[in-house]
Amino acid sequence: MFFLIPFILVLPAFADVSAWQGDWGEFVSIGKDKNKNILSIHSCDSKNNSCVVNVMSYDKFGYCSGRDLSFQVLSNEKGELKNDYCKMGLVRDEKSIKLTTIGDCTALCSGKSKFATNYSFLSKENLAEPSEQICQDKLSGALKEWCYSKPLHEQQSDLSTSWYRLEAFGEKVSDFNNWFKSIITTCKDGACIKKAMAEKKLELDGKYEQKISGLKEPGDSKVASEQLNAISGVFKNRFKNGLVAGETYTSENIFEVVPVDDKAFYFKTSLDFFNGHSCFLYGVAEFKKNGQFVYEDTEEPEEVCYFTVRFDGKKVIFDDPSGYCKRNCGARGGFSGIEFLLKERRDIRYMDKILKSEDYKTATEKYKKPKSVPSLLKK
Repeated sequence: MFFLIPFILVLPAFADVSAWQGDWGEFVSIGKDKNKNILSIHSCDSKNNSCVVNVMSYDKFGYCSGRDLSFQVLSNEKGELKNDYCKMGLVRDEKSIKLTTIGDCTALCSGKSKFATNYSFLSKENLAEPSEQICQDKLSGALKEWCYSKPLHEQQSDLSTSWYRLEAFGEKVSDFNNWFKSIITTCKDGACIKKAMAEKKLELDGKYEQKISGLKEPGDSKVASEQLNAISGVFKNRFKNGLVAGETYTSENIFEVVPVDDKAFYFKTSLDFFNGHSCFLYGVAEFKKNGQFVYEDTEEPEEVCYFTVRFDGKKVIFDDPSGYCKRNCGARGGFSGIEFLLKERRDIRYMDKILKSEDYKTATEKYKKPKSVPSLLKK
């Protein structure tokens, strides 16, 4: 005989993930400082019952911070944060969220700090950058638009890139943070901030292109040919080097110059510095309007490396005007100011080895590819 056993299927409670979306937090005073504990819940996905969370809180010991944490919504009232170190449980009502840590979350905190427990409801809208100091105070007007606008933050990021790129070339520009704070203070709305940043970027980019025009425009081919004849070969110099432990040893700087046409040469250079640090670079440098041979590495478009070689009749001098060629060096290394005397030059006796090398092939093929014309030079 068979009996039908009744059963009840218990379904999980329906979770409205949008109820969690928003910023939660409160102002806290620690000594003379005033900060905002913030729990920002965003990018909520109803299909997966999940959101992304940024949390930061302050106490007398320092602060705790977690960015882009995975948040699983269990119900309208409960959820769980997960990261590589610990878990955090969240319990919500309409006015606040209570956070409890599960496990050891000290890796996310400075000193003896612990995550704050209570976060009051602030806004359904998320701050573009919750930890930004300028958005810590009560917000209104242009500042409020700025703090909640991701497009304005993206525009500011582009502007700061232009700012520091020009500064890297030795151009004296005003302090970026002070300039930006003055714009935030004087502008009445977001449109004013957007316009001010656009105008400033146009100004800075114009100055930058003027700076690099001498590194871009072709130089006198006759002068280039004369200098190539003088410096073609290999330069080597040896010097005493050392380690922080006190040991000494002999290092050697090398600079190879192989003409590829009447205005450019293939080069490879290896430089040694204190405590075992070094620089290494190869490519094709072309003679430019500024009277120098210039190698341009555009692998990182916003941080272009301009490696320059100047010949004054007695020596060749390296420079790295943008500072970005240092990415090819160890911590103590750098190209600017490195010199090789003309009397240190020797003929290359291993030319076949260079011409058959992958470095030479890669560099010359890149040099022969059509080059884009910078906007400043377009007529």
